[in-house]
Amino acid sequence: MRTPLLFRSLIGAALLLHCSPDFDALQAGLNAAGGNATGGTPSAEGGGGGRGGESGGEEMGGTAPTTGGQGSAGDPSGGRAGDSGGDAGSAGSGGTPEGGSAGAAGNPQGGTPSSGGTSPVGSAGEGGMDGGAGGGVDPAIPPPSTTCKDGCLDLYVPFTTTGQTQFFTIQIGDVDLSKSSITALVRFKSYPGTGAFIKLYASTYDFDYYGGVGLDPVVVGQEKMLALDLTGMPKNQQGLAWKNNRVGSFGVQIFTDGSSTKGGPLHIEVEEISISESTLAPWKFTSEAGISEVTVNNYMPVPGSAKHWVAPAP
Repeated sequence: MRTPLLFRSLIGAALLLHCSPDFDALQAGLNAAGGNATGGTPSAEGGGGGRGGESGGEEMGGTAPTTGGQGSAGDPSGGRAGDSGGDAGSAGSGGTPEGGSAGAAGNPQGGTPSSGGTSPVGSAGEGGMDGGAGGGVDPAIPPPSTTCKDGCLDLYVPFTTTGQTQFFTIQIGDVDLSKSSITALVRFKSYPGTGAFIKLYASTYDFDYYGGVGLDPVVVGQEKMLALDLTGMPKNQQGLAWKNNRVGSFGVQIFTDGSSTKGGPLHIEVEEISISESTLAPWKFTSEAGISEVTVNNYMPVPGSAKHWVAPAP
């Protein structure tokens, strides 16, 4: 005799309830097997959290690894939760609660210093500022002057080899200096080397250089009046007409040539710079603010070059 369809369905449901574990136990089993885990707890400060175990939920019992994979270095938001499956393993290498070893990106919350000892936060510095050569006087600082009348500009260039050039520049915009000459009163204060020279130069508004024909050797103890004549029909380095009616900047050029056998710190004192037949006022360096228009040019610079104001001699 055939069993009615409704009766058979009720019997099947009873058998299913009798043979299946309760839902909570089934859920616990899936979690233990790795099927429903959402990943481990992120590490407290940095270093990657372990990646979750292999997905085993569908297969009812995949086993999660006991140790996590490598965390992402320097993750500021903490460890990374596992993608799927299993309780997250312990932090990977670098995933300690205080921050893993600093990776290439660094760890803003901690990490092992690269040098300079242990630091509780951040990457350590380089061990503090350099105290100089045995705590001596900074060679860039000009010595006290006995010759500066109203205040001076000190130009410092620490030459180390031949063929070095340092420009000190004043920008003036776009000015007609076709009837002008530039002069500068300078004093050579100190230089232990040989083969250093100085000259004035000018440049057009579109950066065409003109250096004239004169230069002076640096002889310590001497005072010189440098001059650059911009009148007539000057030629640039390529032998082409130089636009003396469109001058954009000028300044002092200090350099070493092939005769230099020894470098060292050079100091030149500039008392005044002026331009004849021009509405531009002379540059008198009577205060520290007065040297602000002079820039240490970064075109082919000698590293460490600087400018300073020198107070008038007592």
